[in-house]
Amino acid sequence: MTTKSLFLLIAFFTLNLTTTIAQSSYGDISFNEAVNISGRQRMLTQKMSKNYLLLVKNPNNSNFKTELNGSKSLFESQLSTLRKNAASASNKSYIEKIDNLWSTFKGLTEDLPANTKSAKSIMDLNTGLLKACNDLVVDIESNTSKDLNDTKKKLLRIINKSGKQRMLSQRLTLYYTASLVFPENKLAYRNTLNKIFLEYDDAISHLSIVEFNNESIKKELEGIIKKWDKYVTDKEGFFKGNFDATEVYATTNGLTVSFNKITNIYASIN
Repeated sequence: MTTKSLFLLIAFFTLNLTTTIAQSSYGDISFNEAVNISGRQRMLTQKMSKNYLLLVKNPNNSNFKTELNGSKSLFESQLSTLRKNAASASNKSYIEKIDNLWSTFKGLTEDLPANTKSAKSIMDLNTGLLKACNDLVVDIESNTSKDLNDTKKKLLRIINKSGKQRMLSQRLTLYYTASLVFPENKLAYRNTLNKIFLEYDDAISHLSIVEFNNESIKKELEGIIKKWDKYVTDKEGFFKGNFDATEVYATTNGLTVSFNKITNIYASIN
């Protein structure tokens, strides 16, 4: 083999290896982790909104303030990670949209002491920010990772679905609290609450039979079902606002933690 032929062969294999690496990762992180992180951003939009509304009702609650501030810091840190590793023009476009919405949203959450005017603006804006974050998740899962094999694509869909449960856990409390803070909009908020409830319950059933489940995931799901059963059993009372808001807050935070553990386990699967 001539020196020139050897050089061309090495160049060919190097190019192939580079292409393979580019197709199997999202910048410096895996696609699994990219879907996990971008999915967690959805949850944080709802958690920040929820905590601001709870501060309207309980302005001196230090837990609500701590959660709000911690969520803002984590959102910005994760957004920076996603921005740095954005693997396509569409990823970058969605991140730019999130950036623009985040600037306004963050300003509203910093209007303290919490007040109903900013709370109402947060309710008007939170779904738009949530949608922008979700669009990025879907783009990473469906488009940027299109060259992965079928098993890895299926795993990404499960990471997305499990990660979305973190968001829905927080969104349940957000709209439950909103129906209490804004009684004039109670019917509309409870209609939204019903849709969240049904999607959440359906996803629990779906995730219970996923082929990627191991013993740790099954154990977490058992705990989730036990906590969730209280709401399923008295669904009507939940929609009527009969549950204590602080109790709903504590339970859904616990559900969020459990689904975060499950999503992290899915994301760690190679």
